[in-house]
Amino acid sequence: MKKLLILTVFLTYSSAMFSQLFVRPNPSSSTDSYVYVKDEILFVEQDVNLGINSAGATEASIYLREGAQLIQGDSNTPNKGSGQLSVYQNAPDSDQWTYNYWCSPIGNQNYGGFGVAENKNFSIKRIFDIQNSTNSIQSLSTSSYEGVSTPFLTISKRWIYTKPDGLEAESDYVHMGNSHNIEPGMGFTMKGVDATPIAGTGFEYDFRGRPNNGDITINVFAGESTLSGNPYPSALDLNRLFYDTGSSNSNGESTLINEEITEFHYWDENKDSNSHYYSENEGGYGTYTPGPSNPNGISTDGDFEAGIYVPPTFTVWNAGGGSNSGSGDSGVHYDRRFAPIGQGVLFFAGSDGEVIIKNKYRRYIKEGDNSDFRNNSTSNGNRSSDERIDPDPDPDPDPESTSSQLRINTSFGNQSGTHVRQMVLAFSDRSTVGYDRGLDGRHPMDAVGADVYFPVKFQGESTPFVISTVPFSIDRFVPVDFIINTPTPKIQITIAENINFNQIAYFYDHYEDTYQEITNDYEAVIHLEVGEHKRRFAILFRSRREVSENSEGTIAKEETRANVDFFQNNPSKQLEIRNPERYDIKTAMVYDMAGKLVINKSNLGTNTMITLSTSNITDGIYLVQLLTSDNINIDHKMIIKNN
Repeated sequence: MKKLLILTVFLTYSSAMFSQLFVRPNPSSSTDSYVYVKDEILFVEQDVNLGINSAGATEASIYLREGAQLIQGDSNTPNKGSGQLSVYQNAPDSDQWTYNYWCSPIGNQNYGGFGVAENKNFSIKRIFDIQNSTNSIQSLSTSSYEGVSTPFLTISKRWIYTKPDGLEAESDYVHMGNSHNIEPGMGFTMKGVDATPIAGTGFEYDFRGRPNNGDITINVFAGESTLSGNPYPSALDLNRLFYDTGSSNSNGESTLINEEITEFHYWDENKDSNSHYYSENEGGYGTYTPGPSNPNGISTDGDFEAGIYVPPTFTVWNAGGGSNSGSGDSGVHYDRRFAPIGQGVLFFAGSDGEVIIKNKYRRYIKEGDNSDFRNNSTSNGNRSSDERIDPDPDPDPDPESTSSQLRINTSFGNQSGTHVRQMVLAFSDRSTVGYDRGLDGRHPMDAVGADVYFPVKFQGESTPFVISTVPFSIDRFVPVDFIINTPTPKIQITIAENINFNQIAYFYDHYEDTYQEITNDYEAVIHLEVGEHKRRFAILFRSRREVSENSEGTIAKEETRANVDFFQNNPSKQLEIRNPERYDIKTAMVYDMAGKLVINKSNLGTNTMITLSTSNITDGIYLVQLLTSDNINIDHKMIIKNN
């Protein structure tokens, strides 16, 4: 047999790069030709054209093995041909009861004709059963509840669904079975099989077909999660996807390509729930925010800017999308910035629109132990410098060291046991006290019996958030609200993780005027009656003894800032300031990011709604500053988009 190229572990410090790649059987001898890539990057600037080999041990045209990945350039040229790329992926600890969310890196090269140059639809028929490093046989499917691994890999088509929009109701899922109706970039659910050949790794699958390439468009809808993910045979950088800027608009300014996305969600499941029934299977959605824009992902201390992920509190879902009960278990804290090959990700949108996934977001980042899907044949998960290979790095990045943060656990004790809600309070100079895209993440509010959240003003409403990022101040007042639906004897608040935070934090009860330290391994304990508890609790950074006689004034300032909200009404081309407590607003000033004053209004009074016309200013990001008659400053960062 003829091999066009063999990359082995001995070429650890080199990468294969082609302007185009054409692989087909030898035309004179009809022997198989293929590219075998081991523990390396295969970079192709334009398209890949693959010709199918004879069925047998070397049928595929490209083999990606032991962490190898294929990355293609920005030419956006569709791949074509009748051949296949083969790449392995697995789901750790997955069994016949466990859902995983996938997004295929390949499609059926024969679907709609193999000669057509385009990304192709996927079906579970494109998942193969591994026999050896080059030979696999096509998997089987069954309508039975459970798939099996022997004597042949057989996948249950009963659990193959897509989730193009909606919440968690049964009607929001679309059953695909083994049909070729899973479009490129469309995520899907799949349960595992009954075997775990290597402890902790789950069953390993061979995805075979035409590799996806170029722009892939996904429709998203306001207030809903769309199941998509990483559609390429390489890692996908969600920070790049989130912050990518496109061509200038009519005013000569760049716009965000995927500005509809406000955060990402990941499904996680209780692996001990061995049942196919809704009433006995627990799971939930973790929330991921990418943090400040950092295209290359390297901070000043040499590590990745990983963003913030908060795992779910598991619950049992019903057919209507609500939660019935839960054991109190929680998901696992994974690094989420770099979605590995095959990873399904839910895009949560703040507005209707289209999300475009591009080649420029692809990265050669190896999988480690800390991700949903991890290849058991990779290294130990440590990301050494030679693993940060990027064929198209952004020039002159502006790295920012990892922001300080507190990962806070709130434990609710009740008659059915204890469940824990984890939240993250982060601090960054790039944030405001209001909502900041990429820095703040919504709360799922799906725990049974009781829950806790950060109230953050979003689009004019106080909204529950599970991740809140604010600029640090020793006088900062961070509100924390509770909702108690069933009697809860004791609530404990502790710090699960402290990252670069060198201050003391207190849990403050405004009604009781009590301060309980929660840093340095201390915990706060409170008792609450059934009901909603708003504007009572907060996290402070000064104790009673440290606060001066103006402490009441300090708290009043923070409450004032929390009670004033801002909303850019784009259709009406006006900034709306909502002032329900009727504070006396002396001045309102709006600055662009260069520091130029573009709006200056005085003596606006105590109206509950104040409007400022934005029709004469260009689209962009602006800083709004209010000053009350009590000399309280209120700052807010606002995106104005009038067109």
